[in-house]
Amino acid sequence: MLADGATNPDPWVQDNDSHHLNFRQLYVEMGNFAEFTGPLKRASIWAGKRFDRDNFDIHFTDSDIMFLGGTGGGINDVDWGSNLRGDYSVYARNFGDLGSDNYADNDIQNLLFTANHFYGNWQLMTTVMTARGNDDLKDNTSTTGSYALRSDNTAKTATTRCWPPRQTAVLRPGAGVSESALQYGVGLGAEARQPGSDGDLTENAASLRFASYGILPLGKNWQLAPSVIAQHSEDRYHDGDRYDWATFNLRVSQGISAHFALLYEALVAVYGSQSERAQLSL
Repeated sequence: MLADGATNPDPWVQDNDSHHLNFRQLYVEMGNFAEFTGPLKRASIWAGKRFDRDNFDIHFTDSDIMFLGGTGGGINDVDWGSNLRGDYSVYARNFGDLGSDNYADNDIQNLLFTANHFYGNWQLMTTVMTARGNDDLKDNTSTTGSYALRSDNTAKTATTRCWPPRQTAVLRPGAGVSESALQYGVGLGAEARQPGSDGDLTENAASLRFASYGILPLGKNWQLAPSVIAQHSEDRYHDGDRYDWATFNLRVSQGISAHFALLYEALVAVYGSQSERAQLSL
């Protein structure tokens, strides 16, 4: 996957200073090794730059539930028996935008270690992170793109846990599909959606996030698809701050033919912080 990164809004500009070609994914994956036996018999290994295989989202609202990626390596499909398998990986990545003029953290060694365990339709994901030197950037400009100064107790470690029950669609009349996730993170792991992307979080930061969606067929040509994402976080960027928000979405699909459908959609978003009243948008 090749991407063109541009810092100039003019689409006609193609100079080297404002446009950079980047590989979003470029990795090698190998499996079916005759030398692998026992739990590793069906396992595959990979190395390179990639998005984690176990990422998932609410696709029709383009909302990531878990988006993990970077440069590293790992092993997938380790079979522990009794319907239990595991995926294990290590990633390295930078905070924010690489090469940003707002900060100089390109030398920070940000490493993420992830273990995914699957049992039937259940998944337990645990990610730990260490970013040596990140706490030395206190009082520097924020890495997230704003011009606010960073906290004086910026985190350098993290833990994130994700408990999503993953339900597989059954292709028969009246059947549907649903996925839900409960996520908890502390320190740098308080960015539960995209671990390793926010270097401004404090060492006391904590967040709890819930997401769920489902698709339910109603009759021959109709489908109902509700979804919700809600998050609570404390001490995120400064001790004492608090952020609460929730998004509720409802999509109704009316099938016209085998290739066309009409979509009706409504969304409600609620947001509140420690220093602001709750806000509602439709």
